[in-house]
Amino acid sequence: MLERFLQSPPMLAKQMLLQISPDVQDMLIEKYYQFDKEVVRELLGKKLTGRLRKDLDDVSEKTNIPLKSCRRQFDNVKNVLRTIEETEGGGLADTVKKIFCSQILWQDNMLASASWLSIRLKQERKGCLT
Repeated sequence: MLERFLQSPPMLAKQMLLQISPDVQDMLIEKYYQFDKEVVRELLGKKLTGRLRKDLDDVSEKTNIPLKSCRRQFDNVKNVLRTIEETEGGGLADTVKKIFCSQILWQDNMLASASWLSIRLKQERKGCLT
């Protein structure tokens, strides 16, 4: 029920179905957008396509992380990357913080990894990589 609100954190603050304190909202968002390093490591350098999402059972087996968690993390990485790609010019950090309402993306250099992946994907699309 909360998942659709967590996919777009500003919606969580505006929803009227459940009364959730801002502290609990922040905690829920942090937990939802938490990444396992092993899963992100498996996703780095790959195009985040529907086919890869269907093949996440291999990632799940390799990392010993439940398939549902792998799918959530895949979708979250894709969501964060889409946000990064849509952000033009400066203010990337502020934009991501504002949209995802959380500091969790800044921990363990996850945002740096996501940014690197975003740049790599853009280069792949343009055919700049060898």
